[in-house]
Amino acid sequence: MADIHTWIVSGDRSENVEALARNLDIVNCNQADILYLSEKDHLEDIDGKINSRLLTLHKKTKTNDKIEIVHEEVKKTIVVFIHGRVMSAIVKNNKLYQQFALLLIHIKYLFGSSFSPKNKADLATIMKKFLCKKCKLLAIGDGLNDVMMLKESDLAIGIRSKEILQLKGVCDLIVS
Repeated sequence: MADIHTWIVSGDRSENVEALARNLDIVNCNQADILYLSEKDHLEDIDGKINSRLLTLHKKTKTNDKIEIVHEEVKKTIVVFIHGRVMSAIVKNNKLYQQFALLLIHIKYLFGSSFSPKNKADLATIMKKFLCKKCKLLAIGDGLNDVMMLKESDLAIGIRSKEILQLKGVCDLIVS
């Protein structure tokens, strides 16, 4: 069975993206471990939240003076809600970028709100760099704000719109 991770990023407001997640019955699950990375979070808050999750996911063991990170069995599905401003801050901060990339390995669902076209492309870049070495990145978009993300993906699907029809060279497939 395929190990599919669902990441939905939108330029829409946080409330609407959270409502979508509830409608998909993802955040209602008792087994969900939900991490909110809000636009109100400062760098220290973001760092603390990401590190806290990483500590619950990994344990450090020392062997031959070398620290190894060993994955512990994860019982809950990790769901992340991230605001576009947080994504921008992560990309600008090397430490946060590395920590976020480590966390992404364990995330089953990610919901991005207020994502700019650059935020979408940055997330696709991180995914390809750290997660998609043995897999393919599929991106689906419906407008000009998705072009950068679609270009970063291995398979780009455009949802038929006037904007997407102008970008036939960007999409591998256009659907109605």
